[in-house]
Parts: sequence; C-alpha cells; structure tokens
Amino acid sequence: MHARGSQGRPVYEVSILSSRFRCGWRKLCPFAPGCERGAYGLEECATQHHYTVLISDLHDEPAREEASINLLLNQRVEGIIYAGFGEAAKRLEALQGEGVPVVVVDKPLDSPSLSSVLIDNRASVFTALRHLKALGYEDLVFINGLAINRNAQLRTEAFRDFLNRHGMPQAPDQVLFGDYTLQHGFQATRRILQEKRPCRAIFCGDDTIAFGVMAALKAAGRRIPEDVAVLGFDNDPLAQVMDPPLPSLRRSGWRPGVKHALCESPLAPVAR
Repeated sequence: MHARGSQGRPVYEVSILSSRFRCGWRKLCPFAPGCERGAYGLEECATQHHYTVLISDLHDEPAREEASINLLLNQRVEGIIYAGFGEAAKRLEALQGEGVPVVVVDKPLDSPSLSSVLIDNRASVFTALRHLKALGYEDLVFINGLAINRNAQLRTEAFRDFLNRHGMPQAPDQVLFGDYTLQHGFQATRRILQEKRPCRAIFCGDDTIAFGVMAALKAAGRRIPEDVAVLGFDNDPLAQVMDPPLPSLRRSGWRPGVKHALCESPLAPVAR
C-alpha cells in the first residue's frame, strides 16, 4: 500500500498503546481522550520508522468523535488507532469495510469485526483485590474514574463480582465515579471520612486519583496503610516517591503495543 499523502509525505495520527499496524503504512491516525504517555511512545516509535504523528484528543467528550473522524479522513489517513468511548463504533466498522484499517486500543468496543489490543480489566481488578484481601482488608471502597469510560465500567463490574464471590461487605455507594484527577480523589475521600463509612482500603481508578486520596487521608490525620490502605492503577513514576510509596498495578507499558501497531499486524499490507 502506498501513501496517499501529497508528494508521498508520511502522515500519522496516534493515541495510546497501539496494536495492529505494520511499517507498510505511511499514514495512521489514532485518537484518544488524553493518553499522553501512550501518545508520546507511539510518536517515538513512529519516528523511528519514518512516520509523522498527528494526535486528536477528545477531551473526555464522546460527542467529538464524529468530527475527529471527519478531520482525520480529510487528512487522507490510511489507518485509525482508536481509543475513544465507542460512540463511533458503527462508523469505524463502515470505514474498515471500505478499506480503512482500524484497530481499537485501551477500551473495548462491542464490535467483533475490529481488531483490538486491550487491558484485561477483570484480571487486573481481581489481582488487586486478592492482594488487599490477603492482607486482611475487607471493607473496601473503589474511587473510580469517569462513568462513561468503558474501562471504568468493566472495572466496576469486576469489583462487585469479586466482592460477591468472596462474601465481602458491599454497599450501593461503594463505587464513586468522577474525573481522573487529584481533586476527585481528594474530595471523594473526604466525603468517605465525613460520612464515617466503613473503609479499611481504597482502590483507585488510576494513580492520579490515588495521589488525591493519599492527600485527603493525610490531611485528616489518617495513617497510610495502618489506618487506610491505598492501591493505585497504572504505576505512575511518581508512585514510588510518594510518602509512603503508592502500591499500584502496572500495565505492560507502551512499547509492546506500539511495536504491534507499527510493525506486527497480520492485517498490515506488504512492507514497502
């Protein structure tokens, strides 16, 4: 497949941990709601393979997906790496049927026709909760991310399923949704403390939320982990310099996904 860009210039657009594109394509375009580390990684790998990278950020607004796709098609992209909310699933299926390769990363879609590289949310949550349970923590609260985020939804399902399976205490408001921000973590924790909920450990939707949780616990004079344990998700580099260090679930990193995205797809055309 040859580049469709003007004068053969490579044009590329990215998102996050990627998957199914090979070096035969000269134009790609993933887009995502704020996946900075993955985007930087994909750009680095793409540059090594003589690609140019374009990024379209949805800013946590699913309604922007259609406009983003139109923008990318106007740039004559040759493939899409998608990490959106699922609003554009039907459009992406149609584009793939028209010959535009599409790969879904990060958040799953109910679309078996689209290839994907995803986080195993269920296994990740079960690993985290088994760890907390083994340490003797029973009263858990999950301070999660955005309710519209598919990963957050799947992690909530896994969280409740784990509690059910192990007969652990449950409550209707045991999962608190909000932005992936320090403020959400801080305010949700302060609410938990003010309401005097049973809470021996807080599982967080990502490490940024967890940092806010830790700040709120310290501000209230609670010891971590003696009074309340905190467990993050994503293994942010700052986790190890927190006081105390934040235990966190680690993703595999962006490099393996980027390698798949650019070089190892079975859907990829013959290399140039």
